[in-house]
Amino acid sequence: MILAIDTSQMTYSLALSNGWFQSWDDINQSIYHMIDDHHIPNLEAIIINLGPGRFSGIRSGIAFAKGLAIAKDIPVYGVSQFEVITQKVDLTEATIALDARKSQAYTQTVHQGRLIDEIKLLDIESLDDKNLVGNFLGDIITTDARDLLPMVQHRSPSDLSKLNAIYLRNPTD
Repeated sequence: MILAIDTSQMTYSLALSNGWFQSWDDINQSIYHMIDDHHIPNLEAIIINLGPGRFSGIRSGIAFAKGLAIAKDIPVYGVSQFEVITQKVDLTEATIALDARKSQAYTQTVHQGRLIDEIKLLDIESLDDKNLVGNFLGDIITTDARDLLPMVQHRSPSDLSKLNAIYLRNPTD
């Protein structure tokens, strides 16, 4: 069984490959308490959204995933929110823009169905709304942990020491 964790959004979510799904919006509710103990013994892998998104949520999710992976000796697969959106809606040509707050957006370009260039942090005034998709401008696309589950196929596990939140701001910002 595969556990998917998405704590990058305003609503956190967990999904299991057996169809179980749980979402919540209380940041104080722990991930462990949202999953029933009887699901944990059967885990074979974990996939987690690394962001960008809510930084504290992402860090909590990654810490939980790493700890559980070490305890169970199972692989973890890290994916970006841009990868999740690209596979969910089968984008061909677009710029994905995600709310970074402070009148900024995280962006990445999709060309011929593949993410190109690096993730950028831009002022929203500089965005061209042509072919823009994401979570606050253009076509709105929402995701949750269920969207991560199919992404485990044809991926290599992440190195736990390199599994980090995607965050482009200076820590003092």
